[in-house]
Amino acid sequence: MGLLQQFRCLSGLMGRLAGAAMVATNTPLVQAVTAAVGAADGEHILDTGFGPGVSLRLLARPVRA
Repeated sequence: MGLLQQFRCLSGLMGRLAGAAMVATNTPLVQAVTAAVGAADGEHILDTGFGPGVSLRLLARPVRA
């Protein structure tokens, strides 16, 4: 399976490379979006994005009051 096909279903070494490429490319945008969301303690957020879960890790951080 080629690298471009790995973006559909990540697996193996090529999948790890595709995932790393997604993280490197999308992290600045994901950081800006999660900051703009302004999640408060106790809120529920649905992340419908695809990828290795960068936004989930950012949103799961403890919220500062």
